[in-house]
Order: sequence, then C-alpha cells, then structure tokens
Amino acid sequence: MSERHESYRTWVRFELKRKDDSVVKLRIQDLPLDRIDDATEFLLNNYMKEESFQVAAGIPKNEEAILENLKIKRSMLERPNISSVMCCLDDQDTVGEIIGLSIMGLDKNSEKLKNIVRGMEFKTKEIKNLFHILLVLEEYVGDKSFETYYGDRGLSVHPDYRGLGLANEFVRVRKLICIEHKVPMACAWMTAIESQKAAAKNNWKTLTEISPEELEKLTGLKFEKKVPSFKLMYTTTD
Repeated sequence: MSERHESYRTWVRFELKRKDDSVVKLRIQDLPLDRIDDATEFLLNNYMKEESFQVAAGIPKNEEAILENLKIKRSMLERPNISSVMCCLDDQDTVGEIIGLSIMGLDKNSEKLKNIVRGMEFKTKEIKNLFHILLVLEEYVGDKSFETYYGDRGLSVHPDYRGLGLANEFVRVRKLICIEHKVPMACAWMTAIESQKAAAKNNWKTLTEISPEELEKLTGLKFEKKVPSFKLMYTTTD
C-alpha cells in the first residue's frame, strides 16, 4: 500500500538485484517541491541528451536550446496538473539522490496542443522542432479514447541503474496513480526499447505506432534508428 511521508506519497517499495548480485532497496515517491531543481538537472543530464525526440530536434547540440528547454521543464514541474514521481534509495529518514523520474500531465482530448502553442513564443529553432514533432504526432493520432487522461512528460533512469527493471516499476506506478486520482487512462510515446518492453510487461496496449522513417517524412527531421517504431502505448483503469 502507498503511504504518506511528510508532504509526499510513497507509491511502492521494492528491491532490485545488480549484476554483481548485490541487492539495492528503492522506493518510488512523489517528487517533493524542494527537489524540483534537482529534477530539472536530472532531466538535463539524462532525458534531454538521450530521448529520441529531443535528439532529433537538435536540443542537445545547442546550449541556448538546452537552457530554453530547462526553463520549460522547470515551469512544467511546478504546475498543479503534473504528477511527478522520483526513485531513490529507500532510506526512511532522507529523500536521497534522484536515480529516476517519471512525469505525467493531466490532459484533455478537447484541448489540442496546436491551440495551446499558438500563444507561445519559442526562442530557438530546436525547441520549435520539438513542438513540431509533437504537433505532427497529435495530428497522426487523432482523438484518443478518453476525454481526460494522463499524458507522458518524460521517463528517465540514471545510467548506473539501467537494466535492473526500474522502468518496469515506473510504468506500474503510472497505473497506480491513475487509479488513485480516478483518471481513466495513461498514455505515452514509448521511444526506447526498454520503455516499450516495460509497458508490454505491464499489459499496456499499442494505440498506434510510427516508424522513424515515416516520422522523418512527416517532420523533415532526422531520427536515430534505435527502435523499429515509436509506439503510443496506453493503459486504462478498467
């Protein structure tokens, strides 16, 4: 069961075995407000440098775009419609170093991204590229099955903890959050093999998928061919 610890909730506690057979005790909990700066730095050092859409947009290669993206991400983490959870060592007394992040935002099918970005001004070409990708995908998908749902805002694991099954735990917690908050669906563009496997293991279904080659044609941008297709995967609370 989840529990309250000061101002945040612990969703799960679990143990994972490293390659050297040592066991590490971890927990996934709500991200405390006083750790938003740490979370933003974590996204910079991990997610922004590696995630397929960020890389295709060219963000990691432009310092100005990185700074603009950091500002966007920090503002996002402060919003009340955002559900952010972090993974850390399971120390009862402290909230330790962030070793993984999972971020979702409460979205509505009737609130299209194309309408939201009309009032936004982007400074760099790379950030414009990123939103161009997202807008193309919004058009590609069309309407989703539910009016209200949790949409993905990022999932990343520290390199030292990859390959242990932590992505699987994050995906599992996403459904727990949906149940707790009475949100009928969560969905995410899974752009890496690890996240696609974790979603499939937790019985997420594929709503649609698109190959990197097809997305290149639609966006005019170059995508790394690390996966056969990018998959929009989802789970429901049914």
